[in-house]
Amino acid sequence: MSRVYLKAKVLVGTSIEETIKDAKKIAEKTGTGIKFGFNGVLMLIDSSSDIQKEIEDYKFEIKRMRNMEVTKNE
Repeated sequence: MSRVYLKAKVLVGTSIEETIKDAKKIAEKTGTGIKFGFNGVLMLIDSSSDIQKEIEDYKFEIKRMRNMEVTKNE
């Protein structure tokens, strides 16, 4: 795992799957990690990241955030 992370901005309309794949490619080429926010979820991707696991973790976090919002509004 990298100890240096480059901060990236994601263009509107980009999917989480595409973003994670691109971030991993950049991490592999540069030897750094890539840090970005996606719909309020902080993502840290490096050359050893498992793309499918990162996608699943992102989706889990989105569900958790939605559940917190529903609970807050009750």
